[in-house]
Amino acid sequence: MQVELQRATEAAQATLRNLFQLYQYDLSVIYQWSPDAYGRFDQADLDARLVQGNDQWFVILAADLPAGFALIDRRSRMHAAFEGWAIAEFFVLRGMRRQGVGSAAARQLFDRFPGAWEVATPASNTVATAFWRAVADRYTAGAYQEIWFQRNGWRGNIERFISPPGAM
Repeated sequence: MQVELQRATEAAQATLRNLFQLYQYDLSVIYQWSPDAYGRFDQADLDARLVQGNDQWFVILAADLPAGFALIDRRSRMHAAFEGWAIAEFFVLRGMRRQGVGSAAARQLFDRFPGAWEVATPASNTVATAFWRAVADRYTAGAYQEIWFQRNGWRGNIERFISPPGAM
């Protein structure tokens, strides 16, 4: 299946908003989020992140249709000063999972933005932890670090590696 990572323009914000609702629905099982009286999840976090200058949003297309989104930024959970990239949000529609869509999109991100990468996954999201562990392992041929990290109420795994693989 053809997977394309497309930088989200202002015109793509409606698509991101729709996908973000599905993302929040998926995560509501883990975080016990509830929709409002109209059946919609709060989008204040999305609204704030859409206007932040260092955040880079992408729509993931599979066979030319929206299949998910990715948000990368320069915020590390571990380091105050960070010169690398981090996956801040990443979502693939359930119907597109286990078809290589997420892995292909992640590889495209890593290739497009060379340097240090961190992918932090909360301990409660075991499916995402397994996904990112497998992606990091395949992308780097095993040359990645997995760190258990806890700070300020957050705890989980962080996959760390350099893109392109083998670069130092």
